Amino acid sequence: MPIKIMSFHRSQMRWPLLIVRSVLTVLIATYVYRRVDWGGLSGALRLTEPVWLGAAVCLQGCAIATAAVRWRVLLANQGIPIGVLKATRLTLAASFFNLFFLGSVGGDAARFTGAASHAAGRKVRLVLSLVQDRLIGLSALLLLLAGFIGLQGRRIWAEPAFGPLAATVTIACATLLAVVSALWILGGPAGSVVQDESEDWRGTGRRFMGALIPRRVFLRCLILSLVIHLTVVTSGWLAAHAVGLEIPFPAAAVVLGATALAVSLPLTLVGLGVRDGMLLWLLAAFGFRSTGQAIALSGCLLGVTLFWALVGGVVLHLTNPDPADPPGRQQGR
Repeated sequence: MPIKIMSFHRSQMRWPLLIVRSVLTVLIATYVYRRVDWGGLSGALRLTEPVWLGAAVCLQGCAIATAAVRWRVLLANQGIPIGVLKATRLTLAASFFNLFFLGSVGGDAARFTGAASHAAGRKVRLVLSLVQDRLIGLSALLLLLAGFIGLQGRRIWAEPAFGPLAATVTIACATLLAVVSALWILGGPAGSVVQDESEDWRGTGRRFMGALIPRRVFLRCLILSLVIHLTVVTSGWLAAHAVGLEIPFPAAAVVLGATALAVSLPLTLVGLGVRDGMLLWLLAAFGFRSTGQAIALSGCLLGVTLFWALVGGVVLHLTNPDPADPPGRQQGR
């Protein structure tokens, strides 16, 4: 069934926000790129190993497929049946909007619109599945980052550059643990919102707060999220090896996890400047002070993301019906 993505980039895009992000992109990128050794960057790019980079691209694709499975589990919990291929196509399309439009908001809007035909009378639950998907993904990333920070021991707390990062992650994880514990106690083993067919926002909101997700579903999605983030970290670690950065995996997990958190904030276009600045700062704190290699890694990470975003754009184009086509032709695609 074709993915029907509305042209939200025309009706929903807020030009003032786009202008602000463009200005921030120029300012942050200018500040960061003034510190770059462009000769070192040229050398790192010339020595880039395509095999390592190809492996990074493949692992990123595996992470996207796993993310589609996680969302499908959450949709099933809400009583919204979607096939694996449809969920994967929507997740790929979301990666296109995540990169080129309003960050994760654009991707979630694309997923909502594409799945709406499967959620007749259950639009609230479709929204809840997207909220749960984001919350569980963020929870897993914080837990993973906290675990790898813990593996660094006293070194990471003693390093001035890591102090604020470690403290922020610790506080976030403590808050997250308190919230999840409360929801775990309130939710019970069968606290699914599917049990009540009402579409009342207030009633659904009470059920959402009182029983966010059944424990078994939550654990399954949390495990899938940990797999996703580990796969993404491994992909970035391979990209680092591709540009000659022989960084240990635990250190790479801290660097890439913290960078992913920073890039998820919709500050700049496609994360320009933010990704580069985080990598320059964190890699230098671990003793990798080559700015050229750091920017080369940032370029590789952006390239991997761009590759799958373009795949998502192609999928969107091939599966989105042409408004000029008659209904018969649209249904036959």
